[in-house]
Amino acid sequence: MEIEAKPGQFYVYLANPRTDILLDPTTGAIAQEATPVPIFASFEDAVHYAEQAVKRLSEARADIYDHRGRAGDSLKQVYPEALRRRYDPLRRARREFWAGIILLGLFAVWAITFANKSDMHFLWFYILGMKLLVLGLIFVTRGVGYFLGHR
Repeated sequence: MEIEAKPGQFYVYLANPRTDILLDPTTGAIAQEATPVPIFASFEDAVHYAEQAVKRLSEARADIYDHRGRAGDSLKQVYPEALRRRYDPLRRARREFWAGIILLGLFAVWAITFANKSDMHFLWFYILGMKLLVLGLIFVTRGVGYFLGHR
């Protein structure tokens, strides 16, 4: 039975944070086709329900969507306290950004120190230095991309 929410209403889906498989909101088992999805009239009610659900089911993540459902990105993701540090996208974006900055700093030190010493160091500069540069740029780009996408 398909129930559509009207504009101004919100869905709350529970999912496994590792696999994104939908879970039944009452039992925590894998959701079936007939599993009901809670619909709320206000965003605050949906957040309150999501917080209570993740307290009750410690291995679940709650995703809050607007009336369009899972057609777009979730408005908010609520994690249990034990999983918040591991799966929080804002925290991961910060961590990747700073890891990228550190790798780019190591690349700069490596380039200044070893690039102009002798011809023998060119191979090591290329092998290690280019890996530091590429990984650093990837991490910085992913971190900055997250922040720009969620402004």
